[in-house]
Amino acid sequence: MFRLLTLCLFVIYASTARPDTDPFDQAIETKTAGFGLLAEYDSRDLPMNSYSGRLFQLSALFNDEAFGGDSSYQSYKIAYSSYHELSTPVVLAWEVQACQRSGAAPLWDSCTIEG
Repeated sequence: MFRLLTLCLFVIYASTARPDTDPFDQAIETKTAGFGLLAEYDSRDLPMNSYSGRLFQLSALFNDEAFGGDSSYQSYKIAYSSYHELSTPVVLAWEVQACQRSGAAPLWDSCTIEG
């Protein structure tokens, strides 16, 4: 099944709020706002415990100060998973992911090992 999902405008607000308890604690407030698109193809037999099929996801997120955020950056991700039943109940599954961030992406939204 192919799905094209459009994500609405989002705002994420993160802060560390106790600078008065520790003189070395720097209060950091970060707000991220933007919009994005997600396209997905899913032919898996069971989404939570797949035995066969494939999952392909492509996303693009655009964060910008014009939407009320503190920084402007773009986020792109592609992921492909494949499931092959070798014998009951043995399944060979593998996944490939790629991630790209451009602009002033905050550390918590940077590409990591898990994507």
